[in-house]
Parts: sequence; structure tokens; C-alpha cells
Amino acid sequence: MRKIVLLVFWEVMSALFSTMSGADRIYNILYIRSYTPNTPFQSVLTKGLYKGLSKEGVKANVTVEYLNADYWGYNAECVIMRRICERARQRGTDLIVTMGDEAFYDLMTCGDSLGYQLPVVAANIKYPNEELMKDLPNVFGFTVKIDFEKLFEEMKRIFPNRKEVICLSDNSLLGRRGIKALENAWVKFQHRNPEYTLVKKNMQAHVTTDVISSICYDYNAYNRVVIVPKWNPLLSVVCKNSKAPVFTGQSLTLTNGVICAHDVVYLESASVAGKLAARVLEGKPIPSSGGIVNLEGKFQYDYKQLAFFHVNPRVVEEGGIIMNVPFKERYGNSLAILYSV
Repeated sequence: MRKIVLLVFWEVMSALFSTMSGADRIYNILYIRSYTPNTPFQSVLTKGLYKGLSKEGVKANVTVEYLNADYWGYNAECVIMRRICERARQRGTDLIVTMGDEAFYDLMTCGDSLGYQLPVVAANIKYPNEELMKDLPNVFGFTVKIDFEKLFEEMKRIFPNRKEVICLSDNSLLGRRGIKALENAWVKFQHRNPEYTLVKKNMQAHVTTDVISSICYDYNAYNRVVIVPKWNPLLSVVCKNSKAPVFTGQSLTLTNGVICAHDVVYLESASVAGKLAARVLEGKPIPSSGGIVNLEGKFQYDYKQLAFFHVNPRVVEEGGIIMNVPFKERYGNSLAILYSV
């Protein structure tokens, strides 16, 4: 049934845009991001979207709006989203791209119909709501589900002597979904590794000093590793002072005290979103799977955190990426040769 609806949608889209090619038209795209302009990698996300559009030969004016989801409750987010939709109508928006779970879900549930009237490309969704997404023929894009089993195995590989895992979470909807996904993966991991233990600490339920003392002092943290299912700004302060290495499924955390994230590379993911948006706007065929697909993440490491925990960068396996490398370290050999010449 979904494939039939998708075919009908594509026929309508093709007819709508057949009279004006990408070479003749400049489209208006609304790019909604879940967090703030100060969140790491935001400029990369904009660059990546333009890169993807350009590869498909589509020109567009992209308006970026920020939901600031970490600082508001759901009702306040819906008010902000309705204002974003109203501004988009006034600009004559052709397509919407959302980046992150909150941006997509708030768009589709805020009470404004714009998300159902226009094509939507949803990118980087960690905890997809299958019920909401299965009957939306105008929605395309990709999820990047957090693979906690891979995070546990990487944690074990790099820090084999640390047997206690501290899970830091909050009371948000995504935080609760993250805990559930982590617990499901933990059952399998602990069955293979019974010597490991899991301690869950809710940042909003536990006293902050208790959380800090658990991971920020050497005498407590030497045997511990931290796993974060859902990031929030408060964790930045804690993790930057953590004496236990921190693992997450969100690469935006890599300049905030996290040693390893398993996620898509943001430039690449935004470029994929841009290419998909261009194909939707032009009425071109999309991959046969249609709708929403899942992308596999990569291990990404923070160079400074590797150094802090005395982990040789060579421990990063093929396919892994090291971020935040100092200029001297990245280009030291080239500079030495240039100086010699």
C-alpha cells in the first residue's frame, strides 16, 4: 500500500515540477535543525546540504531555523515550530529538510499542516517513531539508529580493564527511548561478558554532585566507562571533567569531552540529505526502497581525549575517523619537510 502511495506522490511531484527544471529555477528550502547555532558542526551541516544540492545540479535558497530543543519543553517547542512554519509559508517554501529527531517530530505534531503539505526530507533520526512515519508518503530521508552493541564492544576493546559502565540519561522522551534501546543491547552484551555491570544515573533525578563524584574523581572513575544515549548541554560540563572515558551515538559531542561516537559523519549525512532533497524537487527517481532508510554510522574519536586517556591513535581501526587533531600533529611532517627545503 505504501509503495502505491509513493508512486502516486512521485507522479504528482513530477507533473508539478516538469515545467521548470533545476537549471531554470531557484528553489526555497527550509532547513530546520533541532539544536542551537552554537551546537558543534552547525556550519558543516549547512555546507553539506548545499554540497548535496549542487551535486544534483539544483540551485536553492536555504533558510536555516533552529528549534533550540534542549532548552524548551514540548509545548514550547510546538509554539516555536508553528512560528517557523508561518515564516516558511510567507517565503513560498518548496521543501523542508529536518535535522535530528526533535525537528522532525515537532514539525509533524505541532498542529501546523505545512509538514503534510510539502515534501519533507528527514535526516539523522536516532529513535524513529515507526507508527508516525509509516503513513507519510511525502516524507523521505534516513535514520541513524544508535548501535549500542557496537559501542559496548568498542568500549571493551579500547578499555579492557574498565568493567563498570555508567549510563547518564535525562527525563526527555528521547532520553527514555535511548535507555530502553541501551538496556536491550546490554542484555546481549552482558550475557557474553558477565563480569561487566551497568549503573544508570538520571541527571534530573540524581543529585548532580553524586553524578560528578561517580566519574570526575580518579579514585571512583578508574574502573568506569560512561555511555550517553541522549546528549544535552548539561552533560558537556560533566563530561569535560570526567576521569572516565565517554562513549555516545552522536558525533556532535566530540568537542565536549567525549572520546568516541558511533554516528554518521555530519558533512556526509547533510550531503546525502541535500542530494535526496534535490531529487525530490526535480521529481527524479529515488532509491527503490523509498521512504525512510537507515544509514550505518562510523566510529569517530576525539584526538585530545585519546591523548588524555593515553590511548595510542593507532588503536583506531580502519574505517574509524579521528577528529579535533591539532594543526601541528596533523601537518607536522609536512611542515618539517617544508622547513628543511
